Order: sequence, then C-alpha cells, then structure tokens
Amino acid sequence: MFRINYHRQSPEAIVRRSRVKRAATFSGVTQGVAVKYVGRGQERYTMGEDRLLLDAGEFLLLPAGTAYGASHGPSNRATTGVCIDF
Repeated sequence: MFRINYHRQSPEAIVRRSRVKRAATFSGVTQGVAVKYVGRGQERYTMGEDRLLLDAGEFLLLPAGTAYGASHGPSNRATTGVCIDF
C-alpha cells in the first residue's frame, strides 16, 4: 500500500512524500499543476491510455485536473518519491 505523509500544505502547494515497499496502487486527480518525482526505485503512472515508467531521478509534470493512477514499478526495491500540487 502507498504510504503518504503530508509534509507541508499551504494555499500555494501541497507536498506529499510517499514510500512503498510492495505492490500497491494509488489513483487521484491533480488539484493543480503537479510534479511527481521518484527518489528511489520505480513508479508506473497511467493517465488515460498513456502509461509511463519513472526511474529514480526522473519526474513527471501533469496539468491541473488530470486523472492518474500510480503503482509500484516492476523492481522489487522499495520506492520513495514526492508529489507537489501547485
């Protein structure tokens, strides 16, 4: 399961840190322009028909109102990341 810690929330942005140790999924809709960053491991993102695998050090920029799904990548390593909604 995705574990999400709210690190900071303000009127300008919401910052969430995530840590995943096993297969898990999360879905949501971006509240504003969103930056998804993978710090360690891999994460799969699905936006409609589009699918994308992010490796450590890579990021994804999504426009406001985008429905997306996120899941643990194919590797067996723990995944950490951060999401910032502006």
